[in-house]
Amino acid sequence: MANIFRAYQRQIANHPFRTGAITSGLLFGMGDVIAQQGIEKKGIQQHNFAATARMAAYGTCVFGPAAVGWYKVLEKYIVIKNRPNVEMISRVAADQLIFAPVGIAVFFASMATMEGGNAQEKLAESWWVALRANWNVWPAVQLINFRFVPLEMRVLFANVISVGWNSYLSWLNSLQQNKKTEATPSQAVDEKKTSLKLLRTSPKKRFKRSLAFSFKSVEKKAVGVYGCGLRFTLRSHCRGSKGEEEQ
Repeated sequence: MANIFRAYQRQIANHPFRTGAITSGLLFGMGDVIAQQGIEKKGIQQHNFAATARMAAYGTCVFGPAAVGWYKVLEKYIVIKNRPNVEMISRVAADQLIFAPVGIAVFFASMATMEGGNAQEKLAESWWVALRANWNVWPAVQLINFRFVPLEMRVLFANVISVGWNSYLSWLNSLQQNKKTEATPSQAVDEKKTSLKLLRTSPKKRFKRSLAFSFKSVEKKAVGVYGCGLRFTLRSHCRGSKGEEEQ
């Protein structure tokens, strides 16, 4: 095991983008397998291998290279001498306020494009939900990452931690797709009209409605998605959605 780790260190030092891309692709694919088999419990015969391939392709071609480059940018441009804690917090803030929102948007847009769906609908349905969940999990993870993990190993650390997170994203991404697949023609027409009406509303109203819709659909399965952090997020959103309905 020690030899494998040293070999990985050599590869990430000599070929950071290639190694980061391959690592991300493998772990994104693993996250989808966990989502389908561990959360949805589809079984091998019902496993959607195309969905796993899409997740792996996204990790390899998009997230891996982007994450390697992003960590280099943070290391180079956010430098506060003699203030290590302020520097660390500044990097986490930049990561969560810039990279996370953009990265989650690119993820759902990429999935919709590869699925042949509507990227705008997918973003309206899932982006804000996923970003809120992200903020309950990743700031703490990135504090550890920026404080204790060497630059060349940060993508690996984030990828290992994100196996569960990728499972959550894969599962969230599949919700709308599965609902559309199972819908009757009349239901599909009604849903299309509803989606178009939703897209015409303001972003603030759209996100509120998408939160209420999404968490009503996923409440029963949410406990097993990604440990205590995401469980807290989902429950708190559900309480907020119910409060809005009562009002």
